[in-house]
Amino acid sequence: MKHLTNTSFACPLIGQELCEGFCYEVQSVRLGLLQMSALGVTFDRAQADMCDICPFNQLPTVDGRVA
Repeated sequence: MKHLTNTSFACPLIGQELCEGFCYEVQSVRLGLLQMSALGVTFDRAQADMCDICPFNQLPTVDGRVA
């Protein structure tokens, strides 16, 4: 697992500046581990495949690889 330190970055999926913890939650929603209503933001899951190549993605991709 990748470890980032208080890093923030512009997330193209939701169009906001994110910290690593919120990115982790977005990934949890994308993978169906958390309900989107828990985030307070919405995104199109069909466009979430961009997360597979994102260097900030801390969770395995849909096919099991870590980005």
